[in-house]
Amino acid sequence: MSVKETIYLDSLLTTIESGKPEIVKDSFVLVVFDPNVATVDELNAIGIPKSISKRIIQYRNKGGSFRIKSDVAKMYGMDSTLYRRLFPFIDLPEKLESKKFIKSEKAVAVIQYNLNESDTTSLKSVNGIGSVLAKRIIKYRESLGGFVRFSQLGEVFGLDSLTLKEFSQFYVSDGFVPRKININKASEKELDVHPYLSTRDARAIFTYRAQHGSFTSPEQLSKIKTLSEGTVNKIAPYLSFD
Repeated sequence: MSVKETIYLDSLLTTIESGKPEIVKDSFVLVVFDPNVATVDELNAIGIPKSISKRIIQYRNKGGSFRIKSDVAKMYGMDSTLYRRLFPFIDLPEKLESKKFIKSEKAVAVIQYNLNESDTTSLKSVNGIGSVLAKRIIKYRESLGGFVRFSQLGEVFGLDSLTLKEFSQFYVSDGFVPRKININKASEKELDVHPYLSTRDARAIFTYRAQHGSFTSPEQLSKIKTLSEGTVNKIAPYLSFD
């Protein structure tokens, strides 16, 4: 028998001896599986509900990957009972091996990337980022007019908190000036294009300007009742008042 089979049988023996029989559905055949490559049908066959199986596939399609067994337990809807039953059959390590570094007199240079200048190649160097997400980051950056804060990276659809932690070598320079919209000359359509302004917001700004004249500062936007304080704060760096 394999090591995994031996571990599983030992677990069953312990359960029997403790007087608490483990409930396993006869219709499910537990086999070793890799959540990074298993299909929906293969996941269903070992007892994972269809909703969770589809969620696993969607997570992979967005660039996510499972590195250790406990990553499977983080999937939404995965209860502890099901995870404990699957645990011996998950073809992943329990933890990542720590890398051993040999001390050297020569310092190793750490490459830093400017988030507003990075291309798809540099973005794909991040663990969990493929071509789709790299292109999506650049597209969102261009629609914004550039990132003024690193935290804005979290607004890109498909980037979860675990993947964002992998961007430790990326930064937004303090002196960066984003592409701005002249709020006193922009059309309603030009305002609507920006990710931070909804169609309703763009129409409200355009109408207020027509009725009250040009804006001279971001604070004046707060007078528009339909604009939230959060929206005003986010859009302010992207506006010019010439």
